[in-house]
Amino acid sequence: MRKKKKYPSDFKLQVVKEYLNSDKSQNDICSEYNISQSAFSRWIKKYVDSGYDDNIFNSKKGRPNSIISDISKVPPFIYESVGIVKSDNNSNDAIL
Repeated sequence: MRKKKKYPSDFKLQVVKEYLNSDKSQNDICSEYNISQSAFSRWIKKYVDSGYDDNIFNSKKGRPNSIISDISKVPPFIYESVGIVKSDNNSNDAIL
């Protein structure tokens, strides 16, 4: 099984724009840049469906970061709701 190639977002935008602004066929672009036809077709569709948004390839995938990245910012009522008395000194937290 072939390993999936990853392309930088600026490269994707460059080749899609080149295709849309030239007389080259999809096959010509794919051959020139060694891109699979299916991947290139997805890039074109994504760009066109976005309304030609140049930032469409910059979106990040995966799970977003936690809303609370710093444990010290957890509201006290969260601790209280599970029976933990939250003190200023984290080492002295007590369970009720």
